[in-house]
Amino acid sequence: MQDAFQNASFIKRMMALFYDTLIIVAILFLATFIALLINQGESFNGSIWFVLYLLTWIGAYYIWSWYKGGQTVGMRAWQLKLISEGKQLTLIQAIMRYFGAIVGVWCFGLGLVWCLLDRDKQSLADRLAKCKMISLKRERA
Repeated sequence: MQDAFQNASFIKRMMALFYDTLIIVAILFLATFIALLINQGESFNGSIWFVLYLLTWIGAYYIWSWYKGGQTVGMRAWQLKLISEGKQLTLIQAIMRYFGAIVGVWCFGLGLVWCLLDRDKQSLADRLAKCKMISLKRERA
């Protein structure tokens, strides 16, 4: 399966990320609503705990999606999938990829830009988790 498909392009990755951003915004609204209910409507004023709380919700979305099907909603729309040696990612790989992606984004997006420099078009998070993002749609010759 791995050799039958091409590596995902940078543009397709960015489009899938854009779609996923719409899902993440909805998840963050829900998470904030729940936190405000628990906190009796009081603001969090830049609390590191609130940031970690939100990152946990984001992580739950990505990790669950990658582990259960190898795809997020955005990846499904753009026909992308994560694989590891032709198989589904393990839970540890999904977690490692999430933390690698967080670090890559916090480093001014270097983890994503790495796809443009990598010979296999893989991000730093892909390399860290030992997985590969492929395009399920075969390119026309």
